Amino acid sequence: MRSETWDHALEVDGKGDEVYIDVRARMVDETGKDRGPARGNTSVVLGDTNGQGGRVQAGSRSSNGGLKTGDSVPESATSGYGPWVLSSQPKADRLPLDAGTFTLTEGKDKVLISPTIWEWDGGKDVFADWTAWMKSATDQIPAEALGATGVAVKKATQAGLGLALSLSDKQILGQASDRPIGIQAQGAEGFTFDPYVMTLDYASAESLVSEDDGKGTGVKTIIYKDSDKYHGQYELYLQVTKVG
Repeated sequence: MRSETWDHALEVDGKGDEVYIDVRARMVDETGKDRGPARGNTSVVLGDTNGQGGRVQAGSRSSNGGLKTGDSVPESATSGYGPWVLSSQPKADRLPLDAGTFTLTEGKDKVLISPTIWEWDGGKDVFADWTAWMKSATDQIPAEALGATGVAVKKATQAGLGLALSLSDKQILGQASDRPIGIQAQGAEGFTFDPYVMTLDYASAESLVSEDDGKGTGVKTIIYKDSDKYHGQYELYLQVTKVG
């Protein structure tokens, strides 16, 4: 974590940040037609566990956890590895989080993967809007999202998928609702969320598994940064590996 989010002064929902990771994926053919249902996994909430059932302790804000600026999950200082190192098998609700296994046919298939990170506040209305948007946006994949051969990590708007969410200050501050980290100001009291989407085909996946940008082979870094008002800035690491 590069910068923790703005939080309630009394930290009634726990010390420091409490977050969870979500990853959505959709496989399509060369025309953009989907090849099976959308896939998605969501982690449990990571942060302060004091009086908070169902969470996984993470961070160093207190003896019970809570994420603060400079923390890593998993904790690289104790594990001896950076948080981008795949030190255990991916899981459906824990880190490292499983984005799915896909069989890509050369010259035909592509998979679109969108990892996001969410600040937990208890309400799921905005998260439900996000999952509904992802499904509708990928039901009809535009030509821009299919793109040329190669790894493409773009904002959804750059890929022709449109903005995922439009939010107001009231939605963020006026009610207990989870929100994505990476919101940007629009107008006097509005905010938008434009998530990153990775597009892979057979050739680019084959190439990526042997590329190293400094975090190990197959690893891509995605940074979500809030507008100044909400402070948050997190790095996510997405790794592509070859099975079999």
